[in-house]
Amino acid sequence: MTWSFPRQLALALLSLLLGLSSFSVARLARAQAASSAVEAAKPGTATQGVEAPRYSPYERERIRRALERVRGTIDPHPAGKRIESIEVVAFEVFEPDDPVPQFVNWFHPTTQSYVIEREVLFHVGSAYDQRRSDEIERNLRALLLFSVVISQPLQGSQPDSVRYLVITKDLWSLRLGWDGRINKGVVDYLSIQPTEMNLFGTGRQLFATFVFGRRSYTVGAGFVEPRLAGSRTRVSLSANAVVNCEHGEIEGSSGTFVYSRPLYSATSKWSYSTSVSWSNTQTPLVVVGNLDGAICSAKSDEEVRLTLPNQKVALLPNQFTYDSQAFTQNFTRSYGYRYKTNLSFGVEARRFAYGAADLSNVRAGVSTVPGELTELELLYSKAVYNARIPLSDTRLSPFFDLTAFTTNFERDINAETLALQEDFRLGHIANLRLYPALEALGSSRNMLGLDTSLSYAWAVDTGYLKASVIHSVELSRPEQTDASLDLLFRFTSPRTLLGRFVYDTRLSDHYMNYRNTNVGLGGTGRLRGYQTTAAVGSNLFVSNLEFRSRPVQIFSVQLAAVLFYDLGDAFDSFDEVHLKQGMGGGIRFLAPQLDRDVFRIDLGFPVPLDQTGGEVSVIATFGQAFTLL
Repeated sequence: MTWSFPRQLALALLSLLLGLSSFSVARLARAQAASSAVEAAKPGTATQGVEAPRYSPYERERIRRALERVRGTIDPHPAGKRIESIEVVAFEVFEPDDPVPQFVNWFHPTTQSYVIEREVLFHVGSAYDQRRSDEIERNLRALLLFSVVISQPLQGSQPDSVRYLVITKDLWSLRLGWDGRINKGVVDYLSIQPTEMNLFGTGRQLFATFVFGRRSYTVGAGFVEPRLAGSRTRVSLSANAVVNCEHGEIEGSSGTFVYSRPLYSATSKWSYSTSVSWSNTQTPLVVVGNLDGAICSAKSDEEVRLTLPNQKVALLPNQFTYDSQAFTQNFTRSYGYRYKTNLSFGVEARRFAYGAADLSNVRAGVSTVPGELTELELLYSKAVYNARIPLSDTRLSPFFDLTAFTTNFERDINAETLALQEDFRLGHIANLRLYPALEALGSSRNMLGLDTSLSYAWAVDTGYLKASVIHSVELSRPEQTDASLDLLFRFTSPRTLLGRFVYDTRLSDHYMNYRNTNVGLGGTGRLRGYQTTAAVGSNLFVSNLEFRSRPVQIFSVQLAAVLFYDLGDAFDSFDEVHLKQGMGGGIRFLAPQLDRDVFRIDLGFPVPLDQTGGEVSVIATFGQAFTLL
């Protein structure tokens, strides 16, 4: 492909135009809502954009019990009234109607009241505001300490006052998080993370990590302090070692450290963060079908088979080295309340280094064509191997980031989880990010990074629709320019008597792939019924349709069913697309005492059953197969 300066200029203008268009849409949405906002401010008018919460039977029972405990009655018209008291009802993990002995609660320290109260953005004497109350609920849910978080304004001692009630129900904090895959009768991937999510009821987290692959396993630990010394400062750190299964030797490591003060409220004006991370290890090539075998089953160096144009087979090492470091210092100034604009700036340093394995043992494999590899065949085989390794890159950049969005949310249940409140942002999110880099300052190339994105989300009755476009370009010399375009669409249908449909699709076009990165499709997520890397390429198309039934409550446990149809492919060029189909069914299980994420078991089949790369797969893991981005 021949490149010229006008073409590169057009690429930059396209990305900049998308960014400016994003902010035009944001400003238009803000202007269109201005008259509604004025109307909403009139006395006796409901707050614009605030949806009356929809509660599941499980949540309604917790509300009833809390009201009984505090002897309160919900105030149907609380807007603007003075808050005379702030009260908390924190339910134990297991309640009397759960089929679990109550003494089990002795082994779980209930979240201390001050941990809940410090997230309340009201104080005694404040005027009640529904939008601020919803924000308090979202902040508490984000702590991952509670299955139920509900706030209610109660009738006060005077007609012009209310009591503010916060209802929470603890999750069992000591848990064994895990993720895995059973494939061809063996466990080919297993991740285990024992975690204390709520150390002594303070909200601190302490966790260990064990991840098992076919030739190595990772062991590590980490700690999270959400409110350092009672402040809004958050600190998290982790460190891991990668150990070779055969020799028991450490062959890599990874870790992170983050020190930050988030934008904890729509009225927060400043935030900052400092983050450091590193990772170095050996990793398999991203090629079709290279991840077969049980965990720790590869006791020697692995090889992949490459079929040459003359049908001779070459054996290549199935690994390369990876070494990365990253540092980011970020500051953000936030403007607005309902319509937000955040200006971020800072500096980031990133290094991605990749290295080839020893290629001295590249040789002929068993095939229908006899003979050793010729010199030309060896050169061709090594060239194919090197083409599968990402290109190393170092960047030291200042950056400037502008984001506009709304603070309107849709409240829902039974979308991503079961019978628990969920929040989905409505309206626009527009983003424009600039980051230049110079070789003179230590970067591996002179470049101008320009990332733009625009998404818009609508509430559709009790459902949700979101469309997004993302364009990223790193402008440099023609041979060093990287650019990609992503189109995303998500529709969660309104709830019906039996359940709801969820449809999600994504197209990723990495049309200038300077760093030679690839994606794999198949396994536990968006293409079920296929091996882990059934398709590999620089581009991706996936389409997923699920029918998710309403949950059935057994005691307090929620149980639901899923039917799914997956379609997708990963490819290097659009004339190589061969869409793969998978279908099947599964169950979703949620114990609100233990987690907010569903536990899923899926049985996937390729269509047809003899499809290349297809295999009947049993998947057991946490979380839905595809999440809302």
